[in-house]
Amino acid sequence: YATGRRIAGAVITLLAVVFLPQTGGKSSTAALPGILAIAWIFERWPAIRIPLVFLGLATFNIVTIGCSISPAMRELVALVGVDPTFTNRIDIWRVGAAAGLVDHLVGLPEQLESVSGQRPVRDGGGTSWAVGAFNAHNAYLDAAITTGIPGLILTLALLVWLPLRDVSRAAARDNDPALTRLFTRIWLYGVFSACVESLYFQSGSLVWFMLVVAIFGLRLQA
Repeated sequence: YATGRRIAGAVITLLAVVFLPQTGGKSSTAALPGILAIAWIFERWPAIRIPLVFLGLATFNIVTIGCSISPAMRELVALVGVDPTFTNRIDIWRVGAAAGLVDHLVGLPEQLESVSGQRPVRDGGGTSWAVGAFNAHNAYLDAAITTGIPGLILTLALLVWLPLRDVSRAAARDNDPALTRLFTRIWLYGVFSACVESLYFQSGSLVWFMLVVAIFGLRLQA
């Protein structure tokens, strides 16, 4: 639509709006308005891009993982009309946070199932699901669990900081701004969705594949 093909753009947008709720992807549907708002601010005020992304990710992770350990945080989130359990993710975040504290420097050799000895809560239906979960449903928590703090820092550098720098460099070059915008929006969706989904370094994941395409695309645009 922004490139001048108004009819085609409007049809694609309408079909996408109809398609998305039919997929049953609650996280994707809920994330769409927020990601579009973040992308709009990101594109119009370059000076605040770094704090917008890093403080945004920090806030999102503090609120979501905070709900797993703080009743007050759960009450606060519920007041704004959001499910404070994030579809029972808080059970697994509680387990994952405890595991991350146990081996915070070097990480664990496998994903979340490796930390059965450190699981702090074992009763309740939600917890039984958490104990058997394959990953933390949070890519940043997964990075901290499996590779420790050094791995988390590298993950943030490779998947957040370098693309963020490439966006600014791409804007200064004579290339297609619509293509840069496409890659930027896919990347923003990926890094923020990673707060509630384990999508980094997932072999066979189409979302991870598209995120990699966007990151490489931003590098080439830069």
